[in-house]
Amino acid sequence: MKAAVCREFGKPLVIEEVNLAKPQSGELRIKILATAICHSDISYADGAWGGTLPAIFGHESVGIVEEVGGGVTSVKVGEQVVVTLIRSCGHCRGCSRGMPVTCETSFPLDAKSPLTSKSGESIVQAMRTGSFAEYVVVHESQVVRSDHRFWCRDEHCESRTG
Repeated sequence: MKAAVCREFGKPLVIEEVNLAKPQSGELRIKILATAICHSDISYADGAWGGTLPAIFGHESVGIVEEVGGGVTSVKVGEQVVVTLIRSCGHCRGCSRGMPVTCETSFPLDAKSPLTSKSGESIVQAMRTGSFAEYVVVHESQVVRSDHRFWCRDEHCESRTG
């Protein structure tokens, strides 16, 4: 798949062919339809907050579920979802208090990025999403089903409900 990879802070992102691992238990593969460019992405790419490179930024996106790992129950293949950087277990102290952004659980995706270069080099899935790419693998807690559908033809897009 193609992705915009940051290889050097303060330099333009490079469009590269990269590998994306299959979703594991509790994870989803999402085909990205659209992603926003947030000031946070720009700050990271400029090196304002440091971090490890190479990395793929992007953390606000919408897409279609293409594949689900074992145990996924919240969404099905073919459903449109909004993707976020927030991962939550649903039962730790932070989650049980209604503050999933403070989730204390460590997820497999926190330990090992699903992204690698064609030569096998690990690529950081920045902000837990890495949506400046054609596809992402994220934990199922990072998506919300969307009933709002986007249909694109040529360079004209329209939105439809339903």
